[in-house]
Amino acid sequence: MNPRIQNVEIFSAGGSQPQRRSNQAGFPRWLWLSVFAMRGLCAQEQAEPLAEPAHAIPTTHDHAGRIVAPVRVNGQGPFRFVVDTGATHSVLSLDLAHKLLLQPDKTANTSVTLSGVTGSTRAAVVTVQSLQVGDLLLEQRRVPVLDAVFAGADGVLGADGLQDMRLTVDFRNDSITIEKSTLRAAPRYFFAIPFDIKFGSLLVANAKVGGVRVKAIIDTGAERTLGNPALRRALRVGLDPHRRPASTDVEGVTADLQSGDMIQAPTIAIGGVKINQTDVTFGDLHVFKVWDYERRPALLVGMDVLGVLDVLVIDYARQELQLRPAGAGR
Repeated sequence: MNPRIQNVEIFSAGGSQPQRRSNQAGFPRWLWLSVFAMRGLCAQEQAEPLAEPAHAIPTTHDHAGRIVAPVRVNGQGPFRFVVDTGATHSVLSLDLAHKLLLQPDKTANTSVTLSGVTGSTRAAVVTVQSLQVGDLLLEQRRVPVLDAVFAGADGVLGADGLQDMRLTVDFRNDSITIEKSTLRAAPRYFFAIPFDIKFGSLLVANAKVGGVRVKAIIDTGAERTLGNPALRRALRVGLDPHRRPASTDVEGVTADLQSGDMIQAPTIAIGGVKINQTDVTFGDLHVFKVWDYERRPALLVGMDVLGVLDVLVIDYARQELQLRPAGAGR
């Protein structure tokens, strides 16, 4: 079921060269990649091609949205990369690595551990000379390679290099912009929601679910919204023995599957935005262990919620979400 977003108040507020980022300081042995899909959903959602709209693909009744950036790699492209704010680093698909004639790097560690929603896997690493989109330019990067990327994309654009950037996704007009942040405040008809940055790249906002205080992880790589067992216990949802919740499987970047129960959650309130009638998948998922959110209520907010907005802005420099719900100001 599509979530419904209510406006409860409106906040009013009043082309540069690409930013060059090198990776000479080294490459971590452990990375996080949050892109995942749900099994057991309708066949139309699983089979729909990555076609129209081109970049800001909104959430519809039977399809969770996506954000796709046109990325140039080594001066070639652009290629289609899923934007994943929950990923520590960008990733190439195996097909794209072959197309660009990139060979595994043998001068240093030849593989890296990718930890995802449901488990971990080892991935080969290649070196790219440049990766560019908008004002963002990453140079001399060692990048993991996966056999396949969600929705048939060419890669995943992670949060590496976005520390002082502003990401604007306009679902209504099918556009995505990555530019250097000027620290400008939220425009009229936008909600301004502060967030903290955890583990170097994770976007975490304060929220409430049915009155329960939670940490809300804003994850554009997540197809669906997830809740941890601590939140489910606090909400006491899905306990009626006569009405068993629908079970579904969560599939991440590894071959591992983890099961969860899909339950309609109480109202989710993030800043000045209220989200109603949201189906949340609750489970003891690997993702919450990696992020150390096992014991306190936590919610991973995915594209099923974010994709119903008109405009989503993530200003990393301001550490602020700026959201315009559908229909605001019209």
